[in-house]
Amino acid sequence: MHPKILYKHFTKLESDHFGLVYMGEFDDELTATLTRISETSIEEPKLIKKKLSFLIVECFQNIVRHADKPQLVTRTNNKPRMFLVRNTGHDFYIASTNLINNDKKERLAAKLKIINSLGKEELKAEYMNALAHGEITDKGGGGLGLIEMSRKSECKLEFDFEFINYFFSVFYMQVHVAVRGSETNTESLITLNNTRELYNAML
Repeated sequence: MHPKILYKHFTKLESDHFGLVYMGEFDDELTATLTRISETSIEEPKLIKKKLSFLIVECFQNIVRHADKPQLVTRTNNKPRMFLVRNTGHDFYIASTNLINNDKKERLAAKLKIINSLGKEELKAEYMNALAHGEITDKGGGGLGLIEMSRKSECKLEFDFEFINYFFSVFYMQVHVAVRGSETNTESLITLNNTRELYNAML
């Protein structure tokens, strides 16, 4: 890689206390590796580590289980998936990218908007309903994993879509975890747009 490109990435990540960015092939075997890295590299109380480990696994598994693959790989749709964990200040960010069929975008966006509209007790009720009856009500909309990510992070799930071609878009999702008792420093805030820029810079 050219030194100028390396330096560009360095300047984007130099303020991070911890940063892990992975782009390439994804499979279940990597899940355990990512969990070990997070547990040994993140210096936070046990309870925070446990929460982060859960969110890392859920976000990573979201890539493994739900990515759509084109039958014919072309120059436009050959978009590798990305997973990242970043810690800056007292905040952690876990993000993923997936290739998704355009005909699924509207339904997925609706699910995420509904989940983001629910309060703490409503999310808990939807989760318990899903466990008891094996389904999610129209109010809850999303899968167990999405609901649990929202509950565990105690923040709204950030998401966006980037149009690739008639068939596919890149689906971005980011989870923000603030260490309890601390305030988010706006100077260290990592937005979903920052993650999108990093993804495209790596491409």
